[in-house]
Amino acid sequence: MWIGLSALTFVLAASVTAWIAAAGVALVLATVLLMRTARKPGERTRYYVGYAVIGAAGALALWIWRVPVFTALDRTADLLDREAIWTAVLDRAGNHLAVGGGFATPWLPWDPAFQDWIVLDGRQVTQAHSVWVDVLFQLGIVGVVLLGLSYLAFVWRSWFFAVDRPRWDLRGDRPYSALTLLPTLTGAVLLVQGLAETAPLMGWGWMLMILLGSKIKQSPHIGEGPAEQRLAIERGELLRVS
Repeated sequence: MWIGLSALTFVLAASVTAWIAAAGVALVLATVLLMRTARKPGERTRYYVGYAVIGAAGALALWIWRVPVFTALDRTADLLDREAIWTAVLDRAGNHLAVGGGFATPWLPWDPAFQDWIVLDGRQVTQAHSVWVDVLFQLGIVGVVLLGLSYLAFVWRSWFFAVDRPRWDLRGDRPYSALTLLPTLTGAVLLVQGLAETAPLMGWGWMLMILLGSKIKQSPHIGEGPAEQRLAIERGELLRVS
């Protein structure tokens, strides 16, 4: 029932960024499943190169033909509004380019720094509609670099968590777990949606990135982390090592 309600909410929202994020998730899922079929080290390298070329070409094509795409989806106003917001935010960000003007997400409409700053269709804008633009505005280049490193660490861990078999000894034929797909697919949503929305920075996105990234670091193998070992000790299945 919950999956059905989620799907209905997704469709009724009619969000272009959500659909693009869903396409990104589908692409990442297909890539992970393809990587899992590799039997030799060199096979993954060819896949990586191929997907890098396809991804770069797709992103470039989407940017070049963004106007026809958004027009076909009846979202031309959304595109124009975002470009206007990005221009205004980047212009102000230049005043504090190194360290930004201070963290505040969402922007409080009654704060003198944001009051009546960007108003579209009679409504005051409370975000930059891009994680990266918002971080540059609030935390400057330093914040963008730190955020980029955080994303890189999370994506690196979650990717190999998904494509590699669980392995902590010489055995290399253990089955994959569907649960290992969750972090990397979450990362795909954060990265794609973060290009045109600040929502991933406002709570759920940042929380999930830290939560999943830390959990992978703590327990890189499903069922083999410290929590699982403590549970096994309590059950008498494993002797405590002093």
